[in-house]
Amino acid sequence: MSQMTTKIDLQSVPILSPVWDDNYTAIAMSSSNEYVPYLSVCLQSLKENCCNNNYDIIVFERDITDKNKLILKSQIENDNFSLRFVNPEPLIKNYDLKFPSHYNLECYFRLVAPLILKKYKKIIFTDVDLIFQKDISDLYSIPLNKALGACQDLVFCAFCDTTNLRKYEYAKEELELNDPYKYFNTGVLLLNVDEFNLKNIPAILLEMANEKMYQILEQDVFNKYFKEDIAYLPDSWNAPTMNPRYENFMKNLQPRFVERYKKALENPFIIHWAGYAKPWKDADTDMAYLWWQYARRTPYYEVILQRMFANIKNKSALSKEDLACVTSYRKNIFAYWRYKLLSKITFGKRKEHYTTKRYLWKEKIKKAEKIRGGV
Repeated sequence: MSQMTTKIDLQSVPILSPVWDDNYTAIAMSSSNEYVPYLSVCLQSLKENCCNNNYDIIVFERDITDKNKLILKSQIENDNFSLRFVNPEPLIKNYDLKFPSHYNLECYFRLVAPLILKKYKKIIFTDVDLIFQKDISDLYSIPLNKALGACQDLVFCAFCDTTNLRKYEYAKEELELNDPYKYFNTGVLLLNVDEFNLKNIPAILLEMANEKMYQILEQDVFNKYFKEDIAYLPDSWNAPTMNPRYENFMKNLQPRFVERYKKALENPFIIHWAGYAKPWKDADTDMAYLWWQYARRTPYYEVILQRMFANIKNKSALSKEDLACVTSYRKNIFAYWRYKLLSKITFGKRKEHYTTKRYLWKEKIKKAEKIRGGV
């Protein structure tokens, strides 16, 4: 217990209580302000697929603006959806947690989640580069007789059988796993909060992460600590998508894992873009069309599109008119429906005028959708 009292200042952050007394599902995730648009898509999929319970959502963050918090709360909150934000950074200020440039400190926030949420019995903690396709109350209701529940990482199984990656040796020697094929993915976790706090696990995990920077950061830390002593969840609760690099490695996947992977993708409950290929960067990546279905219904759709175009190498080939069609997509939809309605209730020249306007805005919408689909 000395590690917790000397390095973790429990007085520096609020301890959250459940919003509801009973009949609720608690879910947490981490996000930076930069990732808010993608968090918004994740939350949109959550809201659209969850209806059987009350949903207590906590976002761990350190820099999300008040404006973005208000937008997200307006998007998500209703009678059975609550959205709150908490900054856990003060808890880890005494640790030297390293990460490469394409990661950020937020990836370590899940290590201390049980401390802030100690008034909960259990919580679901997920990444934000995923979408929900099933009510997560079904996941929350799974009995948990271990401190942690997670899905076996089937992609890592393929890594283990790809000789030049040396992942099998890394898992055996560095992570000290008896069976590297039992390596699990931390993109979706079911946490037994009481067990985490009773065994002082957050402090232990932080000490391990403080010692060195592992290849897959906190995910490796979780695996090194728990090894196989977890409850393995059904694969469908964390179904990884493919990308060109993964496809090459998956050719090495053993038949016993291939069938499980195919089955998980037949009806994925959570779809996870865990690799480098993200749907907001490449609209053609595996299963991205499902992600974009939710993205279109978020307040950040135009922001996501603007970012995509900012990263397009041949964006100079797009005219200002094309870019305007994309960035004003939502406004154009409202204009189209307005003129469509007016064209139905007017007559003569006014009707002709509104009909022409309706056609022009419809063309703008079609052009935007064609451009986005070709990105």
